[in-house]
Amino acid sequence: MNPPTSTDRLLVLAPHPDDEALACGGLIQRAFAAGAKVRVIFATSGDNNPWPQRFVENRWQMMPNDRARWGARRREESRRAIELLGGTRDMARFLNFPDQGLTRLLMVASELVMAELTAELVNWQPTLIVGPALGDRHADHSALHVLLRLSLAASRISGYAIHDYLVHPGIGKTLRRGRGLALTAREVKCKLAAILCHETQMILSRGRFTAYAQSEEWYQSTAAEQLSGSSELGGTSVCRNGIVRLILHGRKPIRSQGQLLIVGLDTEGKTVCWSIVLPKTSGLVHLQDERTAAIFHRATVRYERDAMEVALPARGISTSARIYIRLPSQSLFPRSPGWSEVCPQLAVSPPQ
Repeated sequence: MNPPTSTDRLLVLAPHPDDEALACGGLIQRAFAAGAKVRVIFATSGDNNPWPQRFVENRWQMMPNDRARWGARRREESRRAIELLGGTRDMARFLNFPDQGLTRLLMVASELVMAELTAELVNWQPTLIVGPALGDRHADHSALHVLLRLSLAASRISGYAIHDYLVHPGIGKTLRRGRGLALTAREVKCKLAAILCHETQMILSRGRFTAYAQSEEWYQSTAAEQLSGSSELGGTSVCRNGIVRLILHGRKPIRSQGQLLIVGLDTEGKTVCWSIVLPKTSGLVHLQDERTAAIFHRATVRYERDAMEVALPARGISTSARIYIRLPSQSLFPRSPGWSEVCPQLAVSPPQ
């Protein structure tokens, strides 16, 4: 990864307070040292963080004012971390979206989030954007990736480079994937100090958090790098005769039960947020609009040995842009968040 220069305008998008130090502490230092402009946007305040709060405050039940107090404390920790990395407190911007709730927000209020993100992007005019990777195992991280990509696709912003960072790799995977930014010993020491600013997280996660202070930070910038860190599922879309076919391939046989989430853009750049309840065997299913809860069409699901095909009506969704899908998790501790990109494969024919 090329380090920032004095002409760069760096925008760091963090799902929670602490991600800025864990994922980008070295890059932020390098940007400040080069004289680049820096803004750090936090999607949430990390207020729905009950286990550390229970331990620190010696209380079991968390009321809204308790969570608000915890969020304020975590925001202050991030401001101190940014100061330590070489910046100023006013470089942090908090959107205060619901912590642990970005997937739900994506499905029912994506236009609100995209409007906020787009306003920040237009206002800042970044030349370099870093944000969470699609394949991050934390649901807030992967959902924020989708929201950022949809916002960029729907906006007229141009002239930027974008890189993804991975904070929670899937089980058995590693953070060392993509392109590395080598850090000096002094930068590693400063990054460690910034991580330690997040005192609320040190009680239960000190060892895990301090392990992020390594001699390299890793970022994904190409499609191949992103796919190598993504979920267990990949796919393409084909549109013919007014029908979009999502052809999904898994590393293991696909026989999921539960709700399949589908997110994309319509031809006017507005979000489409649909869901279907996956059947046990191939057949017809209802297609539901998640924002209105209205069932408005039927879709077809067909299973094969290691693949699943979902046939949807083409009207209402842009088939020239990426579509994001999320399979339901089959375990309490999933190997991945389930979000995957479904990329257009062929030129489309107009809906009938």
